Amino acid sequence: SEQALAKRLSTIEWPRETDVSFEFGPHQTCLTLDVDLPELEALPTLKYGMPKRQWRILTKEFSTTEQQDNYARHVHAVVFRLLGEVFACLPRVTEVRVAGYTQRIDPATAVVRDDYVIAVVAARADWEAIDFGNLAALDPVKALERFGLTREMSARGALARIGEPDWTR
Repeated sequence: SEQALAKRLSTIEWPRETDVSFEFGPHQTCLTLDVDLPELEALPTLKYGMPKRQWRILTKEFSTTEQQDNYARHVHAVVFRLLGEVFACLPRVTEVRVAGYTQRIDPATAVVRDDYVIAVVAARADWEAIDFGNLAALDPVKALERFGLTREMSARGALARIGEPDWTR
């Protein structure tokens, strides 16, 4: 099952660099994933549009709030996708734990550190309650809130450091 999951995860074409490591728990019914997420700065900073009745393309920078919201949606979508891949690939797994981190500069030391920004514990039974025939209507941010979600997110979408998850609790 480790080989099957490793193969499946290696086929995912992420839009930005995303590295995943995983470890099985006892009896291989619980799986823990650690996800090295892209940095906020790696996501697009420009949006494009066409004015009415003109044949030209306009570029405009995303506001800070839009950038943070886009990043939060990306992070939640990555975690949601990983949950789906694990549950689809490994029928014996009944619980999946995903922790996502990104690299940020520590303002106290100016050293780059790994900051965990999201952690989720999802049970297969809760996962199977999702209507996968209607994914277009699903919001990954709201979907993850149904599970054991740990995150500090402002109303504007900024993800704060949560500390490394303690899966022993």
